[in-house]
Amino acid sequence: IRINADASQVQREMKKAEGAARRFWDVVKKIGVGMGIYFGWRILGQGVITAIQDFAKFEYAMKSVQAVTGGTNEDFTKLSGVMTRLATQSVFTATELAKAAYYLGSAGWSIKEIEEGMSGVQNLAAATQTGLEETASLIVSVLSGFQMEARESGRVADMLTSTITKSRAEMGSLASSFKYVGAVSKIANQDLSTVLATLAALYEAGIDGSIAGTSIRNSFEQLAQPTFRAERMLSALGLTVEDVNPGMHDFIDIIDTLKTAMEKINI
Repeated sequence: IRINADASQVQREMKKAEGAARRFWDVVKKIGVGMGIYFGWRILGQGVITAIQDFAKFEYAMKSVQAVTGGTNEDFTKLSGVMTRLATQSVFTATELAKAAYYLGSAGWSIKEIEEGMSGVQNLAAATQTGLEETASLIVSVLSGFQMEARESGRVADMLTSTITKSRAEMGSLASSFKYVGAVSKIANQDLSTVLATLAALYEAGIDGSIAGTSIRNSFEQLAQPTFRAERMLSALGLTVEDVNPGMHDFIDIIDTLKTAMEKINI
C-alpha cells in the first residue's frame, strides 16, 4: 500500500511540475520581447517537461524494484544512484535499467545483488544489441544453473559475448540451450567455459537451441550413469566408466578420450 501511495505521489508531483512549466510559458509569452525570446524559452520549457517526465518514470520504476525486493529506503536511494551512474556510461536510459532491475528483483535477486550484477547485464545487452530483459533472463539462468554469485555477472557477460562473437551462437539460441543444460552441468562438475565451447561446436554443426542443450544434458546423464550396454561398449574400447565420468573429467577431454580409443580400433 505504501508503494502504491508513493507511486501516486510521484504522478501527482509530475503533473504539478508540468502545470508549473506550462504557466511559465504563458508568462514568458506575455512579457517576452520578440518572438525569438518566446520560442527560445518554449524550447527550454519543453526540455524541462521532458526531463520531469523521464525522472517520474524512473522514480516509478525504482519504486517497483523496491517493492519486489523489499528493500529499505536507504537501499532504494543507493540503487537509484547506481542506475543513474550506469546510465551515463551506457546506451540505455536510467529508466530502462530500472526496469531490468525490476526483472532481476522478480527473479529473486536482492538489492545488493542487483547492484553487483547490473553492470554485467547492461554490458552484454549493449554488446549484443539485445533487450535488457532478455539479457537479464539469460544471465540469471546461467548464474543459477552454475550456482554462481551475482557479482560474477560481469565475467559471465564477457564469456557469453566472446562465444557469440566467435561462433554462430546467438542470445536466443543460448537462452534456449541453458534451459536444459544449466543445472545438470553443475551437477556433472562441468564449468561454464566447457559448456559454452561445446554449445558453440554444436551450433557450428547446425544443431541449435533447445536440441543442443538437450543433447549435452543427455550426454552428461548417460556418461554419469551408463547402462550395462554402454559399459560393454566402453570396455570394447578399452575404457572404463571412470574414464568418461563427467564428474571426474572435463567433457571436452572425455570426447578426446573416446575419439582416441575409437581410432585405435579403426572405428
